[in-house]
Amino acid sequence: MLADSPVFPRIRFVEWDFYNADPPVTLPGFDLVYVSSVLHSEPPERNRALLARVFPLVAPGGRVVVQEHVVEPSRTSPPEAALFAVNMLASTPGGRTYTEEEILSWGEAAGFVPEQGERLSGRSYLVRMLRPR
Repeated sequence: MLADSPVFPRIRFVEWDFYNADPPVTLPGFDLVYVSSVLHSEPPERNRALLARVFPLVAPGGRVVVQEHVVEPSRTSPPEAALFAVNMLASTPGGRTYTEEEILSWGEAAGFVPEQGERLSGRSYLVRMLRPR
């Protein structure tokens, strides 16, 4: 889908066992790391560790964007994200839906600076964080 885009030559997809292997030595600092639909499958401590592993991979001034089923602090809305939490509780050892504040706190612990998030739909929210220069 992106092959005809002028930014395609700057996009790099890397496959490796992120949790258990070191990144490839030739990996450059990324301007953007997009973490999509990953955190809901994991408990908080794994998500904190994931963002800590991502931080050194992001170039200074770069960003990490997390796309997730984010619930409001009440954990009852939006309904789609709240109901998805039940699915994660039933089908994963420790996953659930999280609030933006929880995700940002893990990023801040890693060294990221919070930026303005954006709700795309009841099931999709973008949490944005910047790696300072």
